[in-house]
Amino acid sequence: CEQKEPKSELMSQILAHAMACDLTRVFSFEFSGTQSQAFYPEVGIDEDHHEYNHQNQRSQGMADITRFIMKNFAYLATQLQSMPEAGGNLLDRTLILGTSELAVAGAHNYTDHPYINVGGCGMRGAVHHRLDRSNRDSPRCLLTAVRAVGVDVPSIGQENSSGGSRVAAEPFTEIMA
Repeated sequence: CEQKEPKSELMSQILAHAMACDLTRVFSFEFSGTQSQAFYPEVGIDEDHHEYNHQNQRSQGMADITRFIMKNFAYLATQLQSMPEAGGNLLDRTLILGTSELAVAGAHNYTDHPYINVGGCGMRGAVHHRLDRSNRDSPRCLLTAVRAVGVDVPSIGQENSSGGSRVAAEPFTEIMA
């Protein structure tokens, strides 16, 4: 199986340098798609991530996979932090929005959907904000991130097929700078 960590570290380094050289200011970094049939031998899971998640949603193995992915997410942030820029560092001027596809992926739902904002661009630093565990807050997280970086959109999201609203018009102002 392919080792994901060295590849992720190299991509993080390339991305940090590209941003420091002002070759890009926007990026998308998908560590692995849960339907990509990724394996995680690095943490002792030699099964397809998607299938494993369906069978072991709240297992130690899933916790180990999540920790491994977040370790690599943190590596990206430290690479940005190591790049000096305008009296600070690149991470001070960046907002990274991290999430997974779903909250309880095996159930394919958005209840208690995890989001993490890292960086100083438009957000207050060192804030842990726990949402209400509903499926209504995901669009608000996205809207908060978009507005924090200066994009003025009236709303974000869509109505879902079961009639529930997944549209947000108000960001989480308490975590914005």
